[in-house]
Amino acid sequence: MLTDLSTTGTVLLVLLSAAAVFAVICLISMVRDGRRFVVRRYRVSSGKLTAPKRLVYISDMHEKQYGDDNEAVVQAVRDAKPDLILIGGDTIVALAALKCAAEDPAWCARSRSLLRRLTEIAPVYFADGNHELRLRIRKRSEGRRHYDRLADMLRETGVICLHNRCEEVGKLRLCGLEPTDQYYLRFKKHRMEPDTVSKFLHMESAGEDRFSVLLAHDPEYFASYVAWGADLTLSGHLHGGIMRLPFIGGVVSPNPALFPKYNGGLYRIGKRSMIVSCGLGEHTLPIRIFNPGEISVIDLVPASRQ
Repeated sequence: MLTDLSTTGTVLLVLLSAAAVFAVICLISMVRDGRRFVVRRYRVSSGKLTAPKRLVYISDMHEKQYGDDNEAVVQAVRDAKPDLILIGGDTIVALAALKCAAEDPAWCARSRSLLRRLTEIAPVYFADGNHELRLRIRKRSEGRRHYDRLADMLRETGVICLHNRCEEVGKLRLCGLEPTDQYYLRFKKHRMEPDTVSKFLHMESAGEDRFSVLLAHDPEYFASYVAWGADLTLSGHLHGGIMRLPFIGGVVSPNPALFPKYNGGLYRIGKRSMIVSCGLGEHTLPIRIFNPGEISVIDLVPASRQ
């Protein structure tokens, strides 16, 4: 009996020690990963492409600062030598914006400076995320004023906004999907009907004449984006699942839900692809564990050159 108690006590001690070590490792990672980002490279091929194109994709910045005036981000994008820069929304934090006075000249200053510098590297295309959407639909007048200021800032910096519309750039069709707030509800997933994407974008389908790149902030509806005909969907929203584990991936989504299916990386349905960025910033709970920020560099290549 004493031997059994001794063995049980030893096992518990080992487990507690292991848990303590893991907690310390997580804490170190949280501090480290909250201050850095990585450049992840992806390659997508298609017979619709006639020449290679390089895209840089940035999502979920949330007014994050990496070095003075975000010099680290600008330099990473410059080093990638992109043909186009795509921004997938959530450049700001909605609640923080609502707390600012409408006359506050510092609001959005980081985003304004970053976007202006990015437009000097390559054309920049932007679609709203759920945080911009919160400002846009806010019933209180200050929320709408902040969104209007954000929209003015985007125009001033030369950013091209894709508010539920598409633009043709050579053999690419760039589209920005911005659904209503019901698709971002917490504790409840709203079903996306087969024709939802068509209604928002005012296009029955993506078409086959060009390679379609869809900026769609929430990756949960990947099947709907594929059904519409997007060749490549670029998403974010989940911040990589806050914490990432080997062979599992992201741990929690903002819904909240455990182990979301599309939490970060490259996914495919048939010949259609989706890249989910882990994002660059965070909000509310500034936590990143084994999950540094991400800038996505995407090489689009003709199928014959894969």
